[in-house]
Amino acid sequence: MLETVQRPEFRTPIDPLGPIYLLLESEALEDYLRARPGAADQPSAHAEVRDIDYCTFARWVWSGTEYEPYAARGPLLVRCEGRSPLLDVFRNEWAAHDVGLMIRTPAGMDEVLTHLRGILFVELAGDGPARFRLQEPLALASVLRALAPQRAAALLGPLQELVWRENNGPTHQWWRHSQDEAEGASTGFVFTPAELAAIDAGLAERFEQTQVALTEQATHQTYENARLQVLLWMDQLKGWGYLSQGELAAALDVLRHPRFAAESNRLLPVLQDTGQSVAARLTSAQHHLDMQGA
Repeated sequence: MLETVQRPEFRTPIDPLGPIYLLLESEALEDYLRARPGAADQPSAHAEVRDIDYCTFARWVWSGTEYEPYAARGPLLVRCEGRSPLLDVFRNEWAAHDVGLMIRTPAGMDEVLTHLRGILFVELAGDGPARFRLQEPLALASVLRALAPQRAAALLGPLQELVWRENNGPTHQWWRHSQDEAEGASTGFVFTPAELAAIDAGLAERFEQTQVALTEQATHQTYENARLQVLLWMDQLKGWGYLSQGELAAALDVLRHPRFAAESNRLLPVLQDTGQSVAARLTSAQHHLDMQGA
């Protein structure tokens, strides 16, 4: 069962004093640590975890896999007790920076690791294998909403309950997914075409919500209907060749820029110049805006 929650807590703890796992995206955490005042040039996710709670037990998920040489840049699985100060740091700080999720399970560390390593790759029907990044929370709600309960159980195996924060521009939402019957570790999960289509639809919906929220936050301009404005912009941008969500997001940032209206006569020909690559157009437009603000 997937549900939104107001507080980042588990629904029915297996044992209120028992262990909770954190599955952390180490690069995202280290980016956050690096941005703090006085931070070291090369912060370590593992060292930070140990500094906050030396009683934790942590293992690199990629150890023993084909990604072994890059293990310290991949996901870190941390086992901590229910009263660990690490959990409050995760809820109150790290979760706002897409660093991972919390897991409850009766399974031990070795079984959880075996399962996570077994779903490092999944099959996309008709398109072959793809790496699956459970620790990246932005797409997780869309994935789990697309799966029937038994299919979600097959994907998550022994991971009985997940809690994570999804950040959408200036807004965020906490999610919780629970399954009554956890399964053992598994491999070879295959997403069906219908599930992939539902995931894409969910991601598109979340993207639109993020862009609407960002447009509503534009204090220099009041839009009568922010959602309609975003849809009109995206339809226009797609006609000019901006197809990926990354390209659309960057172009929408230009259109929302405080100086865009005053510079539109210069910027619109740049944005719609299909003789240049999308990347070149975006770079040129942003450079022009930066120069005007210098």
